[in-house]
Amino acid sequence: MALYHFSGQIISRSKGQSAVASAAYRSGEKLYDERYGQTKFYKRDTQPIAFILKPDHAPDWCLNRERLWNAVEKNEKAKNSQLAREFNVALPIELPLDEQIALTKDYCQMAFVERGMVADVAIHLDDKHNPHFHVMLTTRPFDEQGKWGIKSRKIYLYDEEGNPLYTKSGYRANRKENVTDWDSKETMHAWRKGWADLTNMYLEKNGFSERISEKSYAELGVTKQPTIHEGYVARQMEKRGRMSDRVQINVLIKKENAAKELLQDVKEEIQLSEESDGIHRLLSPDEKKQIAALSKDLKLFINYDNVIEKKRILVNWLTNEQTQALFSEEPSRIETILAQDQKVEEAFALLTKESNRIVSRYYPSLQTNHLSQHALNRLAEVTIQRNQPLTQEEANRLLTEETQYELTHYLKIIAKRPLETYDEYNAKYERLQNQVDTFKKTHQLSHFSPDTLQALTPAQQGALKAIVKDLERTKLALTVINGYYEAKINRQFPTLDVAALTIQERVLYGDTIDYYGNRLTLNALENITTQPLFKYDDAAYELVARYVQEPKKRAEIQAILAEMYPTLAEELANPRMRTLVFNELMEKGIVADERLTAYVQSVQHAPAAEVFRPRKVSLLFQTLFRPEKLEQILNHLAYEEAQQIHETEREHKKALRKKKHNRMKGLRGNR
Repeated sequence: MALYHFSGQIISRSKGQSAVASAAYRSGEKLYDERYGQTKFYKRDTQPIAFILKPDHAPDWCLNRERLWNAVEKNEKAKNSQLAREFNVALPIELPLDEQIALTKDYCQMAFVERGMVADVAIHLDDKHNPHFHVMLTTRPFDEQGKWGIKSRKIYLYDEEGNPLYTKSGYRANRKENVTDWDSKETMHAWRKGWADLTNMYLEKNGFSERISEKSYAELGVTKQPTIHEGYVARQMEKRGRMSDRVQINVLIKKENAAKELLQDVKEEIQLSEESDGIHRLLSPDEKKQIAALSKDLKLFINYDNVIEKKRILVNWLTNEQTQALFSEEPSRIETILAQDQKVEEAFALLTKESNRIVSRYYPSLQTNHLSQHALNRLAEVTIQRNQPLTQEEANRLLTEETQYELTHYLKIIAKRPLETYDEYNAKYERLQNQVDTFKKTHQLSHFSPDTLQALTPAQQGALKAIVKDLERTKLALTVINGYYEAKINRQFPTLDVAALTIQERVLYGDTIDYYGNRLTLNALENITTQPLFKYDDAAYELVARYVQEPKKRAEIQAILAEMYPTLAEELANPRMRTLVFNELMEKGIVADERLTAYVQSVQHAPAAEVFRPRKVSLLFQTLFRPEKLEQILNHLAYEEAQQIHETEREHKKALRKKKHNRMKGLRGNR
């Protein structure tokens, strides 16, 4: 029976451990440890199946086990350095050896290598009842030039006025920020869940009904007692006829669990016969086959989060390959990447169909006309994960959050640290383009090609590659931002001529739609230039005014806002929404214009500060809803409102007919 075991540890010098010795023990190879001047070798009855996987940008010498871990030992200077991260993972005994190997490689590639780690894998087959693999992972990333990167950076702290903070000893206050998310609880959870998902996919593909789960027995509602880890030594003792306490304890636990499992199966049969109201995947048999094929081709369990992550990896991979093609005439992998991207888009299309069905079935009263497909996909994904529909309040909060952070979400596909505004990306694009032009002039290049770039030194090629990659990512970000705002405006105002709008106007429309939502009704827009909208009451604006004017009491006022106006508190933390709140505050005249502008400049870095500069809400509406644009918008809203009235009347008549039918049925029954 397939069992779930996924345990990890840090191999650290502070514990007296050696990366070279650890690799020798797990791989069964003889390795020389340069730091300690010793050869490490641990003989095994059955030689492990060992191999190394590396990211594309990591140097080829990483594939040499002895050189890899000696390099780690040499590069980690501190006496308490973390040398490697290691996981011990049980393989399903149902699968044949070739499938166990394929599963191990697929998982390590997807979970670790594509995140930037070098993975040293050893599959142990000493005990046919306990096949498992060990994977040792580098804790330090490689940069684009194939050199060791940093693990963390120092971030200096400032107060709300932008002044440096100091410790009691007089040193600059700072905190450590990891450059990767490899140490986070969320990543560990994703690794554990990813192993269960991929293993279950392999079991299903090979015709086995067994499934594993990363959840504990308590989380699954199972009363089983978990077995304890036996280890290699305990197993060898049992083989030689000697008693091992650890193995004997597990024998007793397994017997007890077998009895409990039988009882659990009976209970589940009874429960399934009494209720069937869980959340089910809404895919047709043909769509399930397509999902299974895509899972195999993309080497991942198909759900929304995994497909989004795969898209991010492919975008970065494509950028790297396109840049590399400038410097070499060797065959590139661009066609392979584009083929993978096509399969990702097919997966998106299937998940979109399923998401719309789930939302339609479990949220029938939800008005989806103005919601993006991303928001609907996220609602469906969370519903599947929780195995029950969200409450109306939970669904509204989720949709609001996803709507406000959707652009950032998509920009993360392109860059790990997306900028805030179109203007910032545009300025960056122009700066990078100027750098490219300057490079061409400096090195007397009329165009870029493998032939013209051969004369450059490796250092010059590396500098140019970095510029070109950044330029391509920035160009893609500009395209994404344009498309995002165009789609958002078209959903809300289909008759508005978006092509005639500047990008700044598109951003303003998009932010206004996010902020006011369903308040942008036909009646409100007909009078909007003379009667500007205000989202909150005067008491809320008074609190915001105090928040701006009383720096020492901001934490206290923030707590009051979080309790009385939770949505407003969230919007103040979001630069784009905060500007719209300040627009209304400026219109009310509660705070001086200069004071609000000064506050924005103190908390927002240039050039974003200028973009987020507040202005009276009446001026904003005059810009967005000029007579010719307002007429385009009102034509659509008038038609839509008429349709809603018609639909409401139709539903009302239907309810009256049903009520009459039930009354007549009751009268006939009484006779």
